[in-house]
Amino acid sequence: MNAGDFDGDGRLDLVASGWGRNTKYESFRAQPLRLCHGDLDGNGVYDCVEAHYDAELRLWVPERGLNTLGAALPLLREKWTSHRAYALASLEELLGDRLAQAQTLQATWLESTVFLNLGDRFEARVLPAEAQMAPAFALGIATWTATATKICCSARTSLACRPTPRAATPASVCG
Repeated sequence: MNAGDFDGDGRLDLVASGWGRNTKYESFRAQPLRLCHGDLDGNGVYDCVEAHYDAELRLWVPERGLNTLGAALPLLREKWTSHRAYALASLEELLGDRLAQAQTLQATWLESTVFLNLGDRFEARVLPAEAQMAPAFALGIATWTATATKICCSARTSLACRPTPRAATPASVCG
């Protein structure tokens, strides 16, 4: 997030970076994305489970597959031995009472956005399509002195490495 006067009215506006519209989540955006979190298996380790609504199954399902989520939550591997059964199960079926103990966050907005300061409120305006093509992780603001035009630049770096067993080294994980 950064601030600058983007509409030239003398008030500081805000600009926030986001994941954009070119992600694996885009096809699930008809419903909010969910993040269920807490110590889901009672081992003292904080767990996070990403979930989306599967319109075909009409169920909330985990984003990660059995191998990945089962490595973090071994209790899943004890009950769900088949990838097919896991793939057809709802988040509620998979986690049972543990889901009720978890806290849940929802995400409905992934776009990089400018918030124009109107004095008594902010007006959200999604940045152009070019700003939505990849996740943005840092925003820099500069003034083009010849015209006093504000320029917003974003940093877009993501290794997006898949989780692996703890014994793996960064080189073996990311290539």
